[in-house]
Amino acid sequence: MFKTTPRSILMGGNLIRKSAGRIRVNENGEIEKYTDTLEEEDFNSVPNPYGEGMIDRAPTGSGPQHRHMIDALLHTIMRIIAKNGFKVGEQIKNEAINGIDHMISRRNSRVIETEGEDSPHILSGFRSKRWRTLRGSGHVDEKQRDEYLKQTGRHLPVTTPLGEGDEPMYVRNSKGEVVEVPHQVNFFGKKGNVDSPDSDKGNSIDSVFNPIWRDIEPVMESLAEHFVNKYGYDLLGDWQRDRALKRFYRSHVVPLSAVSEGTVFGLREDELDDLDLEKIPSRFLRHYEDYAGKRYALPAAEAKEFGNLSHSGFPVPKYALEATERGRKGGEGSYNRLAAMQQFLQSIEGMEQMSPEDKLSAKDLLAREASEGALTANIKSPKLTALFGVGTRADKDNDRRTDTSSRITGGIRNPRFIDLYTGLGLNEEQIKAAKRNSAVSNSMKDTTSKDAADAAEKFHALHLALTDQYRQQGVENAHLAAAEAIKNHGQLKSPGNQQQVEDAQLIVDLYNRAYGHSLQFEGGTQGEARPAPAYSLPVDTPYSQALQGTFGIMNMNMPIIQQSFETLQTMSAIKDDRVMKHVKKGYSINSYNDIRSFALSVGLTTQDVQGIVATKGDWEVVAKQWNVSPTIVKATKVTFGGV
Repeated sequence: MFKTTPRSILMGGNLIRKSAGRIRVNENGEIEKYTDTLEEEDFNSVPNPYGEGMIDRAPTGSGPQHRHMIDALLHTIMRIIAKNGFKVGEQIKNEAINGIDHMISRRNSRVIETEGEDSPHILSGFRSKRWRTLRGSGHVDEKQRDEYLKQTGRHLPVTTPLGEGDEPMYVRNSKGEVVEVPHQVNFFGKKGNVDSPDSDKGNSIDSVFNPIWRDIEPVMESLAEHFVNKYGYDLLGDWQRDRALKRFYRSHVVPLSAVSEGTVFGLREDELDDLDLEKIPSRFLRHYEDYAGKRYALPAAEAKEFGNLSHSGFPVPKYALEATERGRKGGEGSYNRLAAMQQFLQSIEGMEQMSPEDKLSAKDLLAREASEGALTANIKSPKLTALFGVGTRADKDNDRRTDTSSRITGGIRNPRFIDLYTGLGLNEEQIKAAKRNSAVSNSMKDTTSKDAADAAEKFHALHLALTDQYRQQGVENAHLAAAEAIKNHGQLKSPGNQQQVEDAQLIVDLYNRAYGHSLQFEGGTQGEARPAPAYSLPVDTPYSQALQGTFGIMNMNMPIIQQSFETLQTMSAIKDDRVMKHVKKGYSINSYNDIRSFALSVGLTTQDVQGIVATKGDWEVVAKQWNVSPTIVKATKVTFGGV
């Protein structure tokens, strides 16, 4: 009998970006771990601002900065009006509430068309207690939402059936009658725990559910026009550019920062890594600024042993230089990396710091571009992408030039980077310690993206960690030996790229000499590793029976969702070289010989192969269930019908 993935895992897991934990800004402006969870005393504990009785506290906590989704939406609209210089009185507030009620009515009209007037998924008006009664569901991401819509022709349900022990919900309808209604979902639980010792393993509220997200933008247009016609002023002027408001109509999933004025923030795994390295996630900084109206003030930086390192000057392995496909010119108006490389090489002639040999090398590269495309062959080199910009539109006002190659980005958990440092005899903690002891400045911010700067930091850390290890082993000129070890590690994916890689290394060397980016760490030792900051220390959210009791399950078509999960994971797996080297093409799950052949090649039994193929859900979880590596699970899935 095959194992099956529990429904809770299927409903609770985002297969790409799981929940790593939460942080908050405290009263002193300091960042700390946030472990709040619901307790019994949090229910029916807050005076109802729009009627009699009491309501539940907000999803992110108690206090004036914490609001239910519907109230946070109103507050955001009021803030835009105030930002435009207009006084927000009760009349303006009530008109904004009428606008939100119109958003709700638009959503209800679609529900009535498909499900009838007695549908349990009809929303109550803005002032209803239902919007402020905490009720949760397993996380539903955009992929699941769209698959549900495609399959049923309906939007996501907004209510869950009453569970055992649930108190019924009573509201006053439009006729003034008190009627019993189902509970309305207003938050999502965690997307699944991250397999990291630093992550929060407890249960918590991960995000907020907004069922009227599709209706906000069109009604805002009407509301803005209404204010102009009635008052003669554009009270909502430029509302389309307000980033805080956009978070309410871009998705049905609203981040915790949107309902806490930027003080509570849910983290992904990559952001947890940033915190561990004393870097505040950029998303968090943007959200904080949007709500606080000012930039987050970082505490005074502690002195680091190696400070002000450039974004270049560090050694890189062959995979960071090798282009896997020949580049091509972009469309009209696209950023021209070839032109940027040519311009740099041409400028070397006038640089006094460059030697005659360097100037001759630059001329040779330019000449070989004309004769054999030496520079064009390097347009897709990850390292040169980072140095010379990438291909977004240059004629736009804000040309960010993002999309640096994924082969060198992705933080220190990039599979290629892991293979690199483990192959050199290092471990993750050595890399992290080195990163904490160094500060890297991106002196070419005008041409490189954040991704490129992040990649620079991890390669700097690799060189520092290996240098320190070599010093401890008594290696002469440890920093130079470490550089050579990094450069020579690994093999080219294609032997035919040898000349391209040599040219890429030459361009990098010329770039470093032109801008004074030399190898660092000639003296001193790394010393004691700086401790991880307090907000990155492992902590579990306290288990809360009260929180567990709020969860219901939306009525969704699970086979369809399961299949979308499988497809999503497959598309990710086929991009991983470590997986694809185990994949057998043309194999069928209906052929015993194919199953047996594959099983022998990866060290599984035929029963294991059949069981893994049959088990649906998060493949990381599947790997643990069958006690095999995630790589082998992915290879099995792709081999037998995954592509």
